[in-house]
Amino acid sequence: MSTTAVQLARVRGLVRSGEARELRIASGLSLREVADDIGVHWVSVYHWEQGVCLPRGPHALKYARLLDALRKATR
Repeated sequence: MSTTAVQLARVRGLVRSGEARELRIASGLSLREVADDIGVHWVSVYHWEQGVCLPRGPHALKYARLLDALRKATR
């Protein structure tokens, strides 16, 4: 499995479990701050966190990197 596929699987798992939202909140970041950082509208991040849809493509990879950094920062 490629690194990209692993990152996509990981970020989608974090979204499905609710951990992505928990990491954002624990880090004190708003939906808008996360969205601005990865280059999407805040409603997209909201929909991901609510389970309406899953992140895809390059934005999903940016989201995965951000979540990894947040996880390390909140330890």
